[in-house]
Amino acid sequence: MAQSDYNGNYNYASGSEFGRLDHVLKAEVVGKDLRGQAEGSSRKTSENLVNDVKQHIQRFLQFESHYTRNHNPGRKYLNPELNARSMHNFYVDQCTLNQRPYVNEWIDRNIFKTQFNLYFHRPRKDAWIKCDMLNMKIKISCNIQEQQNLREQYEMHLINSEMARKSLHEDRNMVANNPENYFAFSFDLQKTLPYPKLTVTMAYYKRNMYVLNQGFHNFHNDEINMYVWDDTIAYRGAQEVASCCLKHLQTVTTPKHIIAYSDMHWPKWKHKFGLNVDENCSVQGQ
Repeated sequence: MAQSDYNGNYNYASGSEFGRLDHVLKAEVVGKDLRGQAEGSSRKTSENLVNDVKQHIQRFLQFESHYTRNHNPGRKYLNPELNARSMHNFYVDQCTLNQRPYVNEWIDRNIFKTQFNLYFHRPRKDAWIKCDMLNMKIKISCNIQEQQNLREQYEMHLINSEMARKSLHEDRNMVANNPENYFAFSFDLQKTLPYPKLTVTMAYYKRNMYVLNQGFHNFHNDEINMYVWDDTIAYRGAQEVASCCLKHLQTVTTPKHIIAYSDMHWPKWKHKFGLNVDENCSVQGQ
């Protein structure tokens, strides 16, 4: 069969396939695919461009998360408001300003995924005041000894957080195995939401009515209870939080021990109204 007929019947290119066939007939080993690997190849990204991308990514502020320190200590997080596209746009703007060549978004993403252990942190809706305060003091302090003391306080705070999280998991297992004697739950006051949600211009200049919601999560059956009210009925102080807790505990009948977890926001829980919850439960025998 002529080469032209073979190419026409099987739609093969002349050079590559007959080149491989020639190697096979000569009992030679066919080498690996070298496309894009040769020096000066238009398909290969130059080392200078790769290094530019790396340096640009490293300029962004990185931080560790409390929740991944144990199982993935090398993982770092970026600002939750960033994403791969916005970072690439910043990179392009910088290269354009400096009149330097730049790579496309696909190559930028590939370098980010394969050569960095970076993730975009989820937005924090309720940050710990102590964490932010210690981190800020460490950054602005010019005294080495003071920085060391602050870092020790920060590490101790993280250790206490891990111990609290471990205690929560232990209590979950205990309640699941012995629901007759133990009742455990966590609760938190959710973010206030404007109601009704209007998009007309005038609504941005008027005072909105806000809806408040306190959520409860029972450990023994994963049941969720929500207590909702608006600011025409009550506010969001310690008295409202304690009222919701008492309302929730009215459903408890048989268990003798009650365990509650919250974010321990002092103004709304460590208050005389919050302490009344314990007194009422003791008086009523719950």
